[in-house]
Amino acid sequence: MKFVQSNKIFEPTQKALYFHFEDTENPQKKGVLNKIKGKTEAFADYGISFDFIYFKNKNEFFFNENKILHVPSRILFFRKFIFKRAYKQLKKENYIFLYIRYFGSEKYFIKFLKKVKKIGIKVFLEFPTFPYDDEVKALNFIEKIIISKDKKFRTKLHNYVFRAISFANIDEILNIQTIKLQNGIDVERLPLSKTEKINDIFNLIAVANVSRWHAFDRVIIGMKNYFQNANAGIDVHLKIVGGGNELESLKELTNKFGLNSKVSFIGPKMAQELDREFEGVHMAVGSLGLHRIGLFENSTLKIGEYTARGMASVIGYKDLSLTTEAKFVMQIPSDESAVDIKELIEFYESLTLTPDEIRQYAEKHFTWKNQVKKIIDLI
Repeated sequence: MKFVQSNKIFEPTQKALYFHFEDTENPQKKGVLNKIKGKTEAFADYGISFDFIYFKNKNEFFFNENKILHVPSRILFFRKFIFKRAYKQLKKENYIFLYIRYFGSEKYFIKFLKKVKKIGIKVFLEFPTFPYDDEVKALNFIEKIIISKDKKFRTKLHNYVFRAISFANIDEILNIQTIKLQNGIDVERLPLSKTEKINDIFNLIAVANVSRWHAFDRVIIGMKNYFQNANAGIDVHLKIVGGGNELESLKELTNKFGLNSKVSFIGPKMAQELDREFEGVHMAVGSLGLHRIGLFENSTLKIGEYTARGMASVIGYKDLSLTTEAKFVMQIPSDESAVDIKELIEFYESLTLTPDEIRQYAEKHFTWKNQVKKIIDLI
């Protein structure tokens, strides 16, 4: 990955290593990978470039563009070889820090961190979600073992991790002092979505790798309630863009309520194909069920992306990246109540901000450069 270096406060030769387990060839990981890309490019403005160590797919371990290991699996005993190879690669360069997107703990990971600390490299450990126990459910015996090992060995992390990176308002994670970030985005990468006023149809969009904490079922149930009212008036359509393990249950719910003509399941879309899905959309749906995994405050990437597109949105939690200026985001209760569709329509029709003004908020608050400076200040 190439970076444009500007406004450097470090020498451009300084490097860091980014370690993650996200499959880079999996289209459902596009959002996560864009987040990694945006964050590491922001570091380049401070003179720090990154090498990457990661899985291209489930079995092939890469350093930048070079395959360095093939393993039958990434779990249990095979992690011994993964971390051994990662440490071998790490020692070849004089990295100023190691940034890890958390993938769970077990004894080989702890041994790896111990060796990293011994050679004097600071470790920043990013927790995409915390607490995460309610988010992770074992579907088989192997997964039960993995979860059990994580609970046992994560208690040792604080001995070897310099700072935890949190996207929630948490001072400590597992006895590790946190750096609180909000999710940043590349605003210029996203085109401005311009939508006319509501005529006969109110169009909603929800983009996600759909999981239970997105709680799009709250919208579908809300639509059922809305259409049962003889005075509904304005037609309402929802399109859900993305894959995910909750899609089937949402489709069943849609069919149960007879909303197949009102709710569309588009599947994963990227780049220009995704941009086209926003055409004619009035309002975007963010996460409505973070309370299902024990979270009531957070900072989600999706709201930043919606804002960069100039769109109003609805969320079901307190977003730490939003200020009182963000009057284009409607917050509903963090519970299981159905979304009141009439209230959504009224909220949208009451907006006085233009798409350009909403986008300006994103330019001011959602850039990665402002966020990574919090890490830079500690290096």
